[in-house]
Amino acid sequence: MPLVCGRYPAFDNTNDLSLVVFVQFGAFRILFPGDLEGPGWRNMLQLDSFRQLLRGVDVLVASHHGRESGYCAEVFDHCRPRAVVMSDKAIMHDTQGMTQRYRSHVVRHHPNGVKVSTTERYRHVLTTRRDGWIQFEVFDNGDFNVLTEFHG
Repeated sequence: MPLVCGRYPAFDNTNDLSLVVFVQFGAFRILFPGDLEGPGWRNMLQLDSFRQLLRGVDVLVASHHGRESGYCAEVFDHCRPRAVVMSDKAIMHDTQGMTQRYRSHVVRHHPNGVKVSTTERYRHVLTTRRDGWIQFEVFDNGDFNVLTEFHG
């Protein structure tokens, strides 16, 4: 899959220079946008090839650890993930307030979200704060299982 990033001097905020990585296995695609913030997202969205790649994303890792500065609503005009993952710590910054915003985007197209095999519960947003490690077991046909460290 292609790697894309903003260019200096158009951006001098290092977060907007983040490398954006799409990883694909069979029909499954996950997006790692690093610490990309709003202006960097909007820059990427100008690229038709980027918008096309967004359309096939199954799991979005929330940019900038789920902070509000990494959120860009326009991304969800093209991206319809089955789940969003936030890599965050104990209550810090503003990630806790963003969980519901990301959840609302997932619910719109995937009302049940994904089933976490470890807990047998359906989820829309997974966080390392709540779930510990998060593992995706991906099958050739694009289906996947979600496993987490914490079972409760």
